[in-house]
Amino acid sequence: MIRSLIIKCCLVICLIILPNNYAHSAGAIIKIFQGIGKFFGKNIDETTNIIKQSDESITLNKEILEKPDEILGLGKNKNKIADESIFNKADEQISSFDTTKVTEIKGLKQDKLLEMHGIKHGDKIIDLAETTQEFFDEDEAINVFRIVAWIGRVFRVSNVFNQPKEERIVIKCETNFQEYYFTADLSREKKWLLLSGNIINNKKQGFYSPQLKKQNLYVLADKEEYLIFSTMTPKGKKYPTNYFIINKEGFFVHEKNIYGTESPNYIIINAQNKISKSIYKCKKMI
Repeated sequence: MIRSLIIKCCLVICLIILPNNYAHSAGAIIKIFQGIGKFFGKNIDETTNIIKQSDESITLNKEILEKPDEILGLGKNKNKIADESIFNKADEQISSFDTTKVTEIKGLKQDKLLEMHGIKHGDKIIDLAETTQEFFDEDEAINVFRIVAWIGRVFRVSNVFNQPKEERIVIKCETNFQEYYFTADLSREKKWLLLSGNIINNKKQGFYSPQLKKQNLYVLADKEEYLIFSTMTPKGKKYPTNYFIINKEGFFVHEKNIYGTESPNYIIINAQNKISKSIYKCKKMI
């Protein structure tokens, strides 16, 4: 009993003294215990096995600390992910939106741009005469208000968005708590208005609000003075839950329709009044 206790105490002391040189610790500790075993006349095989197991455990722990991704299988796709587009999923959550992302959006082919916003077969939706029915094949109440053949007058006449003139622009609109990044693709007869990012400061806001995913947006009014648009209608809702207004001076309104019960008619009628009271603005990102 006393011999066993002494051996265990020596083991603990050695593990404390030799952890930083563990590559040689197994051999050193085994030699120490061989001497102790001979001194006490004890068979050291069991003790040697214990030391070897301890050394393997120490080695494994160091590997976990140095290469946690590889040990846990988290790093095997790191290079693959780095090679993919930073906008590879429509529901991707973002924490920043910098010039790199703007450059990528402007450089993407239209079908890839639409795909990253969750729009399938967007490359086939070009000819308005052939696609009008496709746009309205769903029985949605919002279809009464949607404008398919919108032009984007605000983006064409406003110096805020038209300097320099581009066929695809990225716009940042900001409130006290949220940032919205909209992409307007005006390059073809069929125009696209897309939500490319949403960043929310939940701590500043005081309560949690989920990010809006990248998606196609519905244009509801297309005037020289302002543009009214909405997110898509969520499943189980009658109308969209988010309405927006941007005017030619860059002022911005975000109107939430939490329950999805309010028709956009109320914001269309009161658009001029709402935009005149807004303190929030949008700007074109270079």
